[in-house]
Amino acid sequence: MNTITEKLCTIQTLAIEISQANIAHVFCDYSGHVDNLTVYAHPADVEYQDGFTRERIIDDRIYLQADEKLLHRKLDHLIADLTALKQEAAA
Repeated sequence: MNTITEKLCTIQTLAIEISQANIAHVFCDYSGHVDNLTVYAHPADVEYQDGFTRERIIDDRIYLQADEKLLHRKLDHLIADLTALKQEAAA
């Protein structure tokens, strides 16, 4: 089993790869004051204009102080979602 830190690095790496390949725009934010990771993604063709709601094809908030087994499941699920997004574009 990978460590939590390794899984967090995998999430960040996938986010960069997906964004740089223009598959989607992936945002990863860590809020240290609440130990929370927020990851969301917009389609690559989204328009960024004030006043418009943007579709989120991924939208996860994970508190890193959660029970360790639950945390591993949530991180694994997010990694699977990001991997699927990357693979869909390759197909």
